[in-house]
Amino acid sequence: MAANKSAELEVLVVKATSHDEDPADEKYYREIISLISSSGGYVNACVAAISRRISKTRDWIVALKALMLVHRVLIYGNSLFEEALLCATRNGMRVLNMSDFRDEAHSNSWDHTGFVRYYAMFLDEKVEFSVFERKVREDERKSEEGGDGSGSRENGDDFEYGMPKRSKSYGGLARREQKMEVTAIRANEAGEALRHTGPAVEDP
Repeated sequence: MAANKSAELEVLVVKATSHDEDPADEKYYREIISLISSSGGYVNACVAAISRRISKTRDWIVALKALMLVHRVLIYGNSLFEEALLCATRNGMRVLNMSDFRDEAHSNSWDHTGFVRYYAMFLDEKVEFSVFERKVREDERKSEEGGDGSGSRENGDDFEYGMPKRSKSYGGLARREQKMEVTAIRANEAGEALRHTGPAVEDP
């Protein structure tokens, strides 16, 4: 049964990230979110399926749809999805690291390629900030319940869990969080861009 569900999840991810110029059907988002919400065991399978899709594609439409799927699941899906994304990235799985992504399926797609890279970076920062913020809240809660909270702060690796190594400043993260709002607005408009492109070329 688990194998069947994982296969079903894989198919849904492919359908939600098709080469079609139109935005993905909402039913695919709902089915994916419903499936991973029913059991935490499907969270890693979902991350792996999205990672495979992103790793293989050279089409900005597919890449953008994959990132939009990640964004939707982050908002409405299982809370374990954030942790799974962060863990997968740290283990070398290609999910939100798209700094070298390049579209090869369309001509004159430089702007779209740039947006895909920026959108992936935005989601990466969003995940790290969210995990870090949750860690801080947990430490504060433990402190209020009677613990001194010193253990986590004395252990630098533990306290910095979820923080990007390139910046250990909470203020720096906060500034990037403000920039996220701009990218989120552009992400909401990304569907419109799918309606104004030429025919997509299927990946081999």
